[in-house]
Amino acid sequence: MTVDATIPSGSTLMSDLVDIIVENRTQINALWAAIAALGGAATYESLSLGAGATELPLTGAGMVHSIALGAAGGCNITDISGGAEGQLLLIKATGVNITLIHNDAKIHLNSGLDLTLAANDTILLLNEGGVISTGVDGIWIEVTRTIHV
Repeated sequence: MTVDATIPSGSTLMSDLVDIIVENRTQINALWAAIAALGGAATYESLSLGAGATELPLTGAGMVHSIALGAAGGCNITDISGGAEGQLLLIKATGVNITLIHNDAKIHLNSGLDLTLAANDTILLLNEGGVISTGVDGIWIEVTRTIHV
């Protein structure tokens, strides 16, 4: 069941209101439990990778996790560790030197090609199949990108 904005209506009986309130509160509590399981609605971190890094380790949770990402030297990111099913990851490049490597099993980019991020480029990824408690990272699938010009 989902919370139905059309209920109660003008024809709803007073005797049905208690059941409607209980059903709605049950759904709202389930939603808050799901948000809490992801670590909250949104988290942010600033991260600078070392030269040669191949993994982007997520330390935050949240349904939407935002990262200001930089690197000390050239990085070819082949894996993003952490993440949960349905989580969104917004990456904003703070400099140069970062390339996301396309791989259908780890990071799926829409173009099928690697993406080298320039300063202020952004990319939004969606996690499919990640389970934090078991260490399964899932696949990060590109939703959209913005190339700063």
